Amino acid sequence: MSRKFRGKLLAVSLLAFGAMTLSTVGLTSCDDQQQVEPEPENPTLSGVTGVTITNKEELQEGPWYALTGSRMLELEFEGTAVNAIEAVLNGSIEITTTSNDIVMPQGLYLAPMGAGTATVTVTVNTDDGTVTDSVELSVEAALVEPDPVVSTVAEQNATEFDPNVVPQQIYTITGKVSRWRSGNDGGDYGNFYLQDLENPEEEILVYGATSTEGTLTFGDNGKWTFSNPKDWKVNEDTSKILIGDTVTILATRCDYNGTKELNGIITDIQYAERQEFEEGEIVETTVSEVLKVDVEAEKPSNSGVAQPLYQLTGKIDGWYNDATDGGDYGNFYLSDGTNRILVYGCTGTQGSLKYNSASGTYSLSNPKDWKTNDATKNLTIGDEVTIKCYVSAYNGVNQLIGELVL
Repeated sequence: MSRKFRGKLLAVSLLAFGAMTLSTVGLTSCDDQQQVEPEPENPTLSGVTGVTITNKEELQEGPWYALTGSRMLELEFEGTAVNAIEAVLNGSIEITTTSNDIVMPQGLYLAPMGAGTATVTVTVNTDDGTVTDSVELSVEAALVEPDPVVSTVAEQNATEFDPNVVPQQIYTITGKVSRWRSGNDGGDYGNFYLQDLENPEEEILVYGATSTEGTLTFGDNGKWTFSNPKDWKVNEDTSKILIGDTVTILATRCDYNGTKELNGIITDIQYAERQEFEEGEIVETTVSEVLKVDVEAEKPSNSGVAQPLYQLTGKIDGWYNDATDGGDYGNFYLSDGTNRILVYGCTGTQGSLKYNSASGTYSLSNPKDWKTNDATKNLTIGDEVTIKCYVSAYNGVNQLIGELVL
């Protein structure tokens, strides 16, 4: 209102001044003092009778941390429609704050700059004066990346994880690799159980690990993000890890459905003394016989000898999980006419079965080519196949993993 009034007053004064000095002004040369031009009036919005900040609750929703994401003002106008962005740019709408050090307006956006409380005001300049609305906003201090806390498996098992607490804590934990989550290794993702060094009964699941640096990052939301490169089996360090090795992991909690879990970066490995296992002969068998195999008893750590490798022939009796083919991984049921067993991972690519003499176990480097490999892509239910494989167990049920014998 006051800015518009000053503009009118100045215009009237100049008109009076011009009437008295018309001849003088008209004869002024370039060498004389330049003629004073009236200041332009501030832009106004015609027809606007009110303004409302419609998302005050969302803007006030906390916590809102300094130096994190900006929040946008949403405005509603009474009297006529308004292009708010254009109006802010031309100055007919002004957005101000009681402290730029707390909340700084940037167009229609509000940037949190520092801890405290500030009032943001939207002022609309109209033909009949100004209309305003305000909102009070609170900003919390910026979240700072926490230092790792040295912890143990037992302490983690005794600690409940609250995903809403920020900044999210990070831990340095040392323990022994006690068992794999499935199969004979950590898989691509690095999944295994970490055992407490003092109490072997205490274990926690590591659901995703790598030794690749930079895969665990702290975000401006105060939480950690783990970007798993899925390189456990090919990384020079982690590919050598066996059950019984001692590892240190820089980890965050990632509990799921009540199960306590960690994920993170392996920062140190102490390899246990290795025992070389001599690879045994391939055992000719049947579906009915491999269903009876005691997988735990056949583990080299329990039996003292290498894990057996089996070879058996049967017919494809169905696809896993009611699929229409074996998928990329080669998942199907193998039958001997009386019993059937799940083949959970198979390929026609020779040499995909790998033997580790240090652990005495087999693993499959599955190329995931069942649907493209010439030996497997046309296989269908009822076809007879011979498979070279090892026996694994999932939830107490035996299954086979291996490659076709061509």
